[in-house]
Amino acid sequence: IDAVRLGVFALVRLDAFDDLRAVVIGADGQPVSDWWPFAFAMQRLARPAALPTLRAWLTKGGASTRSFAIRGLATLKDADSRGVFERLAADAAQPLGVRVQAVRALAAIGDRRSVPALTPLVLSGAPNVVRLEATAALGAVADPAGAEVLVDLLEDRWPSLRAAAQAALAKADPDTFMTVLSGLDVDREWRVRAALARTLGTLGPEIASLRLGQLARD
Repeated sequence: IDAVRLGVFALVRLDAFDDLRAVVIGADGQPVSDWWPFAFAMQRLARPAALPTLRAWLTKGGASTRSFAIRGLATLKDADSRGVFERLAADAAQPLGVRVQAVRALAAIGDRRSVPALTPLVLSGAPNVVRLEATAALGAVADPAGAEVLVDLLEDRWPSLRAAAQAALAKADPDTFMTVLSGLDVDREWRVRAALARTLGTLGPEIASLRLGQLARD
């Protein structure tokens, strides 16, 4: 077992994708095993030719195998798997790692049609890490339609989520972000204010310089 695992990892280091495929994929075109090192290796050497194999692992193997498969598909920005990612992200019965990777994959694809699937994940009783990732994903898809829910999160009780909502709203709708920011009290948590400075740094000086000056004197 160790020899096979180390051999597969060596093929990754050698960037030997064709040789890796010969090991991982059987004559029927399906993975010969659902063992996680195979999925890890294929996602590290993600190539378009790996798409069928990575997709096959979405419903096979353990949580690690499926998580690595999702990561590989996210690297390839596999838009055809968007619907599967949305279902996995919303499924509370899925292992937490699988849900997180599914949300990150939606962020990588950046399709605005995922906004309705992402929105409930930041509002529901989902695990905190899922809420954070879904908030970041709403920013990544950069759809102003998701701005309203992000505005509500700017005053969430959890500081980390407030900071994530700032960054996401600045990406999705910079004008709304600056308008809402002007009406908010200074956040009581210094880490959120530090995150705000980083977010403002992504915007143009004509938009952010005044507020950045205030933060510099904080």
